[in-house]
Amino acid sequence: MAERSSDRKVYKDMDVNKNLIIERWKFMEHKKYLIYDLDKCVGCSLCYVVCPERAIEMGPVPDIAQNLIEDMPAVMIDTDLCSFCFMCVSVCINSVYEIADEVGQPIQNPIFPVLPQMWQYDKSTCKKDKKSEICKSCIEIRKPINIERGRHHAKDLIQVVNNCPTQSMEFISPFEGEVLILKEQLYKCDPNGCKACVNICPTESFFIPQTAEDVSKYGKIACNEDTCMYCGACENACPEEIIIVSRSSVNLDIPKESVNKPWIKRWKKQFHDLTLSREELEENIQNREEFAIIQPDSEGIDFDYDKITPETPFFPEQYKKKRMDNAPIIKKMEQNFDKANVRIFIHHKKKDKLRKYLKKQLKDE
Repeated sequence: MAERSSDRKVYKDMDVNKNLIIERWKFMEHKKYLIYDLDKCVGCSLCYVVCPERAIEMGPVPDIAQNLIEDMPAVMIDTDLCSFCFMCVSVCINSVYEIADEVGQPIQNPIFPVLPQMWQYDKSTCKKDKKSEICKSCIEIRKPINIERGRHHAKDLIQVVNNCPTQSMEFISPFEGEVLILKEQLYKCDPNGCKACVNICPTESFFIPQTAEDVSKYGKIACNEDTCMYCGACENACPEEIIIVSRSSVNLDIPKESVNKPWIKRWKKQFHDLTLSREELEENIQNREEFAIIQPDSEGIDFDYDKITPETPFFPEQYKKKRMDNAPIIKKMEQNFDKANVRIFIHHKKKDKLRKYLKKQLKDE
């Protein structure tokens, strides 16, 4: 029996389960879930910057950091815009995001880039204590599955680094940069009444100077850049906007099999945006608006599947068999699409040249 056209539409919606915000995606029998853990999020805005669809917006981070409101997400996700591209998962420093399949299991995507390991472990000095909570956290952080999937736990990691009795763990930031505190604006700062930067910092790098000597040296607030990872949470949290986090470089681990993939250029571009200032980022976003994808709405363009797809029956089993039969050809096509001249034909919309070139390549091979 042929599938009905209504079954071939993409459905998206959202649900909330305690501290989890769940974005659901369904196409026929295929389901995916983007899971956002409200309790883990530090409001750093890294996901907001790298999101290629502008599906993420920042929430009221200053109010959250000052404990003025509770149970409020630091970011908001637009279900209609989200394309489940995995960039938010890859850039997250505290494992806030997860993309799962229909049975709730995390989807493994080893071909996607991730932030590199944020720690260095000295096995020779380690003295394991099964009863110690710090040791338990350390073991969890160092699990091979977390390393393979690029899953980071910045808040737990800094506790291990600071409290390990043998100092066997060292913190390594995936970013390089500097934290600028606008001295001429420090009169606005109320460190005792606010403490937003201190509260929100995932690596506990911000502190309030206590002695007269430190106050004279640092001012009302200060940042220990030896432990700072330049995530940007403090900048977003400051209600007076006197903190600027400037990132000069981003370390990104790219799997060997993905180095020459055509989509890797977009990933590099989005992650490079992390080195831009707020003004440069906003200008970049405005310049990209002309390339935005039109989203369907009730009064606009009708994206009904029936109107863009021929009325032909769809048989899943037959489709799978044809995919298997054509696997060698598909592989050859993928290899050709990695070539520079093919990408140029596509970019300049040279359809005839592209068709002629691919036919020749498939025939020769």
